[in-house]
Amino acid sequence: MICITVTPESRTLAPVDLYNASSRCDLIELCLDHFINEPNVGELLRVVQKPIMVSCRSEKDGGAWKGTEQERIQLLREAIVSGPAYVELDLEAATSIPRFGKTQRVVSFTSLNRPLNRIDDIFEQCRQAKADVVKFTWLTEDMDAAWPLLAAVTQPRDLPIVGLGVGRAGLTFSLLGRKYGSPWIYAALEPGMEAFARQPTVWQLRDDYHWDAINNKTRFLGVVGYGESENITSRVLNAAFQQMDRPIRCLPLQPGDLSRFPKMLEKLGINGLIVDPAWRGDLFDLVTSCDEFGTLARRCDVLMEGQQGRRGVCT
Repeated sequence: MICITVTPESRTLAPVDLYNASSRCDLIELCLDHFINEPNVGELLRVVQKPIMVSCRSEKDGGAWKGTEQERIQLLREAIVSGPAYVELDLEAATSIPRFGKTQRVVSFTSLNRPLNRIDDIFEQCRQAKADVVKFTWLTEDMDAAWPLLAAVTQPRDLPIVGLGVGRAGLTFSLLGRKYGSPWIYAALEPGMEAFARQPTVWQLRDDYHWDAINNKTRFLGVVGYGESENITSRVLNAAFQQMDRPIRCLPLQPGDLSRFPKMLEKLGINGLIVDPAWRGDLFDLVTSCDEFGTLARRCDVLMEGQQGRRGVCT
């Protein structure tokens, strides 16, 4: 599933955002913290037929809430009484807000300063807070930071886990989450309506990366680098793969520690890389052989796994 995040400020225009999102997703997250004036959640839930998840994030968790903590908790309590399909509660709020009705509880933990390393402990705390779904949000500037989040989503557990990566590798995590069975992935309705910086839009996921065609049988071609040229490369190649009916899609990659990168590629089953010319890194040391031009320049922009190891090509 895909969950579109809407962040309306106006009570008058909020139904328009919900309506626009409803035709492009399976689940809508309605962020209450962006409203200038308190909304009537019950009325908004009746605008569309799609299930809605309400949230109200504090500033420390990346939200826009300006009121007191007591007011935020009260708004969430009132929202739950209105009967949304889901409510997102940070771990602290979840301990003080009881379960009510049929609303499922998404208990979240956010770390915007550094990646987490206590996933199992936090997961258990979320379970104790009566979570139906556990959500992790943290910085994913490169593959090193995104790796623990991906591991958390893909490991078998008795409660489903969703994740939201913040930063350059957030898109990478979303696409991998789709492949490895995350209950849903997050997207913004359009630029300017992101819940977090660099959150991919539903248009980007659909038009550039064909997210709806990704499943557990999809193979990824890595595109190293982030930016408009990488998006164009992925858009063109993904369109070609779709036209040829090949189960291959492009995956944007931002390597961190290059000594760990090959092992990550192996675990993800990625045996081909295209390097964006604008990327400033150097993958030459990762290849066992290279063509003549690549050897002279000590740089390669295409890497392919073969029987004799990884071969590089300089185009």
